Amino acid sequence: MILVLVLWLTLLPAAFIEAEDLRNYDILPSISDVRKLKVGQELLAEKLALKGGRCVYVLEGLELPKSYEVKISYPASIPSTFIIELLKATPFQATRGGRRLLNTEKLMFRADESQGQVYDGILTAHVLVTVEPAGVVAIPHTKDHEFVIFNICKQLV
Repeated sequence: MILVLVLWLTLLPAAFIEAEDLRNYDILPSISDVRKLKVGQELLAEKLALKGGRCVYVLEGLELPKSYEVKISYPASIPSTFIIELLKATPFQATRGGRRLLNTEKLMFRADESQGQVYDGILTAHVLVTVEPAGVVAIPHTKDHEFVIFNICKQLV
């Protein structure tokens, strides 16, 4: 039990990125919620405040010159609009997906130069996820939701 606790305490700081690591971005001083997302990883049941919720995802393990897609899926029962923005878009070229699917948002980008952000030898990019309410819940006698739950994944295209 003590060994597990010691391992957990030593690995815990490596699991979080601090906002000071991202001081090159103007928008980040107001965002305290920073999370990691690796290639091929899907984070399930992520949670943000429905009104003005914002979070930065650090996209790790990028390789040049490959293309990636960040995709968010969310329940239709909570009407909301997600915006995914690639922060500091150089050296990455970002494009929005062509066809819009229900209850999903996606952002495609290509790492095409060698001047990206490198932390501990790993090429990274950062995306800002913002959510806003997009309507009313059509179920009578229900309260407005305070939070929205969503899944996010980053895939190699």
